[in-house]
Amino acid sequence: MKLFDGVHLVGSEQFALSHRFDCNTWLLDGGEDGELLLVDPGRGLDVDAIERNIRADGFDPQRISAVLVTHYHDGHTAGCVAFRERYGCELWVPDGAQDVLARGTDPGIPRNVAIGMYPPGWSFPTFAADRVLGHGERLRAGGLTLETIATAGHTPDSMCFQVDVGGRRALLTGDALFHLGRIGIVNLPGCSLDDYRRDILRLQGLGVDALLPGHGVFTVARGQWHVDRAIAALADTALPPSFFETLEFSAETEEADACAS
Repeated sequence: MKLFDGVHLVGSEQFALSHRFDCNTWLLDGGEDGELLLVDPGRGLDVDAIERNIRADGFDPQRISAVLVTHYHDGHTAGCVAFRERYGCELWVPDGAQDVLARGTDPGIPRNVAIGMYPPGWSFPTFAADRVLGHGERLRAGGLTLETIATAGHTPDSMCFQVDVGGRRALLTGDALFHLGRIGIVNLPGCSLDDYRRDILRLQGLGVDALLPGHGVFTVARGQWHVDRAIAALADTALPPSFFETLEFSAETEEADACAS
């Protein structure tokens, strides 16, 4: 699904584009030399659906040169190995994610298995990263230049990607920041309000147009307003509003599937 020139949403649970346990999966078109970047490939339970969406938008997935992840949580990374095996692309991860992804010890996995977000017998497909990304790097792919912004809080390794594309400044935030300025505070090890308060200030004054989060609603204009709202909330003494990925979308999909059969 094309949002604007250079940015496509090719996977999502909420928008029913792929598996009901997928995050928002973003495709960035490098343009001039045909290079593509994929950000957060989802849970890997239906890679075929994401591939179909890529092809439907007019792209050959063999052009994907790298898959980037915003943080180590399995809902954003379990699809990495499948994409590398299919297309030979590299896997780029934030500093701090590499050991977790090589061992498969994301603290959220037991919870997700327990509540049925994976089929019986599922195990995380561990992998070694091809590139580890630090704060303040400039990543080039065709006509694109992405800037990395370390934004710990949701997880210690959380990272945003800023890119100017299609006449807009886009910020891909993973689970660090969402529509209406909500943040990703969850009851899991590694989540830290102290880290949030420190790193969220790196998003001040960016002039963001498109806010592209890891779940839920996105916006293609006035994105900085949502960013600034999160910054203000984290400066307050009250607990800031948080986004949590519920199973309501799964229930909706299951009921629709049952009616169709």
